[in-house]
Amino acid sequence: MKDKGNGEVAAVRIKARYQSVQILPMQAYTDLLTFIKQYYLSVCRVLEPTLSVKAKEDLATVLVRIMHKLHMAKHFLCDLIMSEVDVLDNEHLMFRGNSLATKAMEAYMKLVADDYLQNTLGEFVKAMQQFDKDCEVDPLKMANISVIALEKNRHQLVTNVKTVWSKILASAEIFPIELREIFVTLRLRLEKIGRLDLADTLISSSIFLRFLCPAILSPSLFNLISEYPSGHAARNLTLIAKNTANISEFYEIWWQRTLYGFYERIRGT
Repeated sequence: MKDKGNGEVAAVRIKARYQSVQILPMQAYTDLLTFIKQYYLSVCRVLEPTLSVKAKEDLATVLVRIMHKLHMAKHFLCDLIMSEVDVLDNEHLMFRGNSLATKAMEAYMKLVADDYLQNTLGEFVKAMQQFDKDCEVDPLKMANISVIALEKNRHQLVTNVKTVWSKILASAEIFPIELREIFVTLRLRLEKIGRLDLADTLISSSIFLRFLCPAILSPSLFNLISEYPSGHAARNLTLIAKNTANISEFYEIWWQRTLYGFYERIRGT
């Protein structure tokens, strides 16, 4: 397509990958399905050390879909997560890495909680696309910004994070029953082995670090919007996601230093 004004030709760059997959009749997979149902945990333990992050994501997604279809997703996820707990050296690293357990939980939340996500954060994210005010609170990213302007930005950030939290808190009644059952089971199993102290961290990390905050950060990947947010909107959403994640982890120190008691104001204290 030529521009009549200057004669330049428009170009479209496409990155594509051809993939061919042979799919056999269902009965051909009967033995494999039986094996996976019985030995899924052993399969994960053997394969995980050999897999790349992308391969872990692919395997976890496939296993989650199989187990969901078989009504075994709760048992599969709880067994896989508890297996990770057994070898966990630092509880603060729970669900921070790219383990099979982490990827499986991500895949399952996307599978069963899409409606919940749309109802909880859909309108907010769409509104942020049109939001023309700035939430930037890093003076190094704002040339010659005044103290008054920086305080206005802080106020906008606080307001938006409070909005997110109010929407999340108000969404408790529509939180997917499948996820509730998994978290209840995990809490009971942690209590049984004397690790109940891990329950809140594990559940919070699952919901916030692996679902809600990534959805705010990259809403197009979670079908909240159709296109990647613009530079201004993307930065605002990044700050909102980061604050939401920090608060969900009960982590105050960094934001206390930069936002003068941000955490206390969010809590209304």
